[in-house]
Amino acid sequence: MQSARERGERGRPMTHAAIDDRTSEVFFEVPDSQGERVRVLATLVHIREDQTRFGLVEKGLYLAEGPHGRFKVWGTVPPALHRQERPFGVAATLRGSLVELHAIVQRSEPEPCFGFLVRPTRAKVLVWGINGRERGAA
Repeated sequence: MQSARERGERGRPMTHAAIDDRTSEVFFEVPDSQGERVRVLATLVHIREDQTRFGLVEKGLYLAEGPHGRFKVWGTVPPALHRQERPFGVAATLRGSLVELHAIVQRSEPEPCFGFLVRPTRAKVLVWGINGRERGAA
């Protein structure tokens, strides 16, 4: 029988966790979607343009919420996010925005606290970031 410490909070089995040395933030193991599309709720924290065989593509680093806590995923920034209407009179940006999308999530082999978004669809911004800062930051 597992002890309370082994079960973790709320009786769930403990998962692998890592601490980011720069921010002292704890990240948890990426839940593998096993080839199925899942709903991902995440904050878009970094955007970079990559030249691929399909042309110029935007990639992004997301901080996603999972059943055991936050984890990092890397994937395409869907063009639908750029087409969504921004709030009037606000310098809203994608960076720092809370987004919802559906994608296949694949765990990275060497680093279980990092994953990849595969073919994200049905993307929408739930809360816009302001001036490139994360929501709620001063």
